Amino acid sequence: MSKGENVYNLAPAEFMAIILSRYFEGELFMGAGAYSQIPVAAMALARLTHNPNLWWFAGGSLAINPQFEKMHDTATDYKNIPGSEYQIPGMDEICDYELGLWRKIVTIACLGGLQIDKYGNTNLVCIGDYYNPKLRGPGSVGLIWTNHFTRIFYYVQHHNKNVFVEKVDFISGPGFSEEREKYVRPHAQGPQMVVTPIAVMGFEQRDEKVKTMYLKSVHPGHTTEEIQSKMGFDLHIPREGVPETDPPTEIEISTLRNRIDPDGVLKKIKCT
Repeated sequence: MSKGENVYNLAPAEFMAIILSRYFEGELFMGAGAYSQIPVAAMALARLTHNPNLWWFAGGSLAINPQFEKMHDTATDYKNIPGSEYQIPGMDEICDYELGLWRKIVTIACLGGLQIDKYGNTNLVCIGDYYNPKLRGPGSVGLIWTNHFTRIFYYVQHHNKNVFVEKVDFISGPGFSEEREKYVRPHAQGPQMVVTPIAVMGFEQRDEKVKTMYLKSVHPGHTTEEIQSKMGFDLHIPREGVPETDPPTEIEISTLRNRIDPDGVLKKIKCT
């Protein structure tokens, strides 16, 4: 199978799950929210391909390392429990995870947002004025723990100017602004990158305190100019140029489709 066939036979959400999975290295503990099918697939894929030391729990089902024969529409589905290695007893233990567990191992969160700005601040609360919003979101939920997670990976299903804004209307999770040290623990490294249906963005140091977003790679079939046109701020483009995102391998594709998502849950996710 050629490189082009690898990419274009994949739905955008499948491609994003594969790209995310590659960054889950080392001994990690991760969690997935209710409707987090893309990171759920990425965590399961990482465990099956290159990182058996990754531990993760499936949302409200509280199942640790689910061994499902097929991925479900939500991480809260009780079907995640049979075959899992453990079930977390309750929310107290979930908070232990959010705070780094008793072992203090590396914790990672995969998060999205109604808005993300160039500093990596994310917003899940509202669009517009807090007291009279144009749109009310689901609330900060697990994003209140972003001040303690070791590393954060953003993923968004829609890449446009409404998502990538100059300044978020409400900070649910802090990025790399000058006020970052007021909110986060010293060990928290903050946002690492953003994976979208058309690109991967990273964060680079601008001065002693501030980091801003830059274009890390462009997915096959897309261009630097297209990506910049869909940003609500000037995205930094490295002078040396931007590489194409490495395409999925045969093993990544077959493992994802045959052992994780044979029913094609990811194919149903709308990405633009």
